[in-house]
Amino acid sequence: DVANLMGRRPESLNILLVEDNLVDARFITGSLKSSAGEFQWRHVVQLSEALVLLKSIRFDIILLDLNLEDSLGHETFSRIGSAAPSTAILVLSASDDEELAIRTVREGAQDYLVKGSFDGRLLLRSIHYAYERKQSEEALRKSETTVRAIFENSLDGIIITENNGYCLEANSAAAALTGLTRDDLLGRC
Repeated sequence: DVANLMGRRPESLNILLVEDNLVDARFITGSLKSSAGEFQWRHVVQLSEALVLLKSIRFDIILLDLNLEDSLGHETFSRIGSAAPSTAILVLSASDDEELAIRTVREGAQDYLVKGSFDGRLLLRSIHYAYERKQSEEALRKSETTVRAIFENSLDGIIITENNGYCLEANSAAAALTGLTRDDLLGRC
């Protein structure tokens, strides 16, 4: 089941807070402190500091302000995402830019919250949701990789067709049995 694939949540989630506004940072860390040791966190104010930390420390979640002293907007998200592809990213932005919110979520952010529009309880719920969602995504990715490997390495020829008989997928063994290349099998009836 999915819970076994994902494993258990660690006793304490390791969070990287990337926030240059000290008032916002105090609110966020205050919310984290209120959760009775459920979180450990590091706070940095620049993207460059975050990128250095990500080279040596594995974080479960990154709470990311997009507009920092040394990086702005989507570039901030993109650079963090590249540096920590398996880490859940929760964007906390002062910008209520719906287009930017949709873009970052489509590109892998777990959520996009507008500062000033959420309280501590919603923040904590969003952190938990972001972590669980990322764990589910990783479990699904691993499962898909396993199924793909089984499909590709099977000694039996496997052809997957649509109801109308068109070939959607075929493995190497099926290609060898038919004397056709895999590409030639795809789309055939």
